[in-house]
Amino acid sequence: MAEKRGHTGKLKYDFNQSDNLEVQIGETWYRVTPRDFRSFNAPRRITEIEYNGPIYLWDTNTIVKEPKLIGIQHVNDVDPRKKLNKQENERSQENN
Repeated sequence: MAEKRGHTGKLKYDFNQSDNLEVQIGETWYRVTPRDFRSFNAPRRITEIEYNGPIYLWDTNTIVKEPKLIGIQHVNDVDPRKKLNKQENERSQENN
């Protein structure tokens, strides 16, 4: 039997995930998913109220002590979603 891989742990959310979650980029507020909200280093608000909770590394329960960048905080500053998109593009080129 194969071992489980990928998302086997449950992410911790310190807020109600069904509320209106927004992050500020420039002067504009954007609605985001709970997963992105918990990892975003910039002004955040929940239903128009400022939120100053912990910032987690994306897709982990590790709290970022000193965020380096503005935006979503990733492990080793590498966005795993971009790596997947690159692999998908390479596969589609091979099939053509």
